[in-house]
Amino acid sequence: MLDFKSQRLAIFTFVFTFIASFLTNPEPSGRLIGTLGEPNFLAAFLVFIFPFREPAGKWENRNQIWQTAFAAGKINPLFGSGFGNIEKPLKIASEKLGENNLVRYQPIDSAHNIILDFWIQGGAVGVALLLLLIISALVAFSQKQNIFFLTILFGLLTVLMFNPGSIVTLIAFWWVIGQGQNLNLTNQDKIV
Repeated sequence: MLDFKSQRLAIFTFVFTFIASFLTNPEPSGRLIGTLGEPNFLAAFLVFIFPFREPAGKWENRNQIWQTAFAAGKINPLFGSGFGNIEKPLKIASEKLGENNLVRYQPIDSAHNIILDFWIQGGAVGVALLLLLIISALVAFSQKQNIFFLTILFGLLTVLMFNPGSIVTLIAFWWVIGQGQNLNLTNQDKIV
């Protein structure tokens, strides 16, 4: 059985998707992604950007890691704590959150979410730049109707939104983002 917060999120996502489907361009050639792509993209975007809150289980405490990461980002909200300096702000934030934070005595080296990692390390400026790069790559792949790279980018984003980024995943992510920027700069139809 869903709790009240989960029901609200499900209802909000359904209503938002329904409304978004009517606000999109009725001409398929003018659409960014495709006939059913916009509502699905917007719903996925909401799930990725707004980490939903779930109660911590016996073996799962991602919710508390995300709360700690958000609090750590508020220490230096504009420019962040610097790239590579994630453990110290996470430790400070976990201690400030007090007794109810089950991760305060655990070493945390990642927010388990690339957006929150950039929030801690790069602040609002870093998050804005990351989102700008992601959105411009999505637009480039969509305009060229490159389903292959759109799928890869969505898959990598899914992994990076819920797991700590490994070096292999991050190399693939930045390579795909670079391919999107290449399309933006050169206006080519093919990726070299």
